[in-house]
Amino acid sequence: MSQSAFVSVLLEVPDPVRRSRAHLALGEQALAMSRPEVAREHLEEAVDLDPTDPTARKLLAQLSRSRRRFFSLFD
Repeated sequence: MSQSAFVSVLLEVPDPVRRSRAHLALGEQALAMSRPEVAREHLEEAVDLDPTDPTARKLLAQLSRSRRRFFSLFD
């Protein structure tokens, strides 16, 4: 699916699980484009909509660990 198709799901579909999957896909695309903050926003929304989604939770945890490691360089 294209990015615009995922955005259409977010705008038009009330089902939280489908919206969560759209946010997950957009988060994965943002990660692939090296945009971690955009990815984090989408992944957080995915987890909020479907807390049982293991993929969204895993990717969000990985982002958090990466962020902590990066900022620990400046401590």
